[in-house]
Amino acid sequence: MPEEINRIVADAVAHLCFAFTVLAAVNLMHEGVPTSRIRITGNTIVDVVRSYRDIAAEEGEKMLKELGLQPHSYVLVTIHRQDNTDNPERLQSLVNALAKISRRVPVIFPAHPRTVNRLRGLDLLESQSERTQLPSATLGALRSSSTALPGAILSGACAR
Repeated sequence: MPEEINRIVADAVAHLCFAFTVLAAVNLMHEGVPTSRIRITGNTIVDVVRSYRDIAAEEGEKMLKELGLQPHSYVLVTIHRQDNTDNPERLQSLVNALAKISRRVPVIFPAHPRTVNRLRGLDLLESQSERTQLPSATLGALRSSSTALPGAILSGACAR
């Protein structure tokens, strides 16, 4: 992935490498980064999620109620990686898959504005099933990630 290539290049020229876990620090050491250049910082995304957990719970419950959904009755999906959004064929394939999934179970798709623009530009936004929801509330989506169907979170970021 482009992000991994960028990380390896940045790590090679950086004076300090900030790892969010001990395992990440060990991986850096295996890549030849001296321990004197590695600092374990924790995961700031996880820290923020924990800080906003209560607010996210309230917003998520409100969002599910507005969408007429019950906990553990839907799939949560994000599509934001450049490899997926900038490739029209891949994006079309993902939209087709979501349309199929949404015939069986509701899909919550908190689309990033960039993704929405790509979908609109390719006339794919309208092809979403009426059961596929596109909420914009990030805190609501955060809560939704904890009450989606088990194993049905189609996003690396949300799964963390």
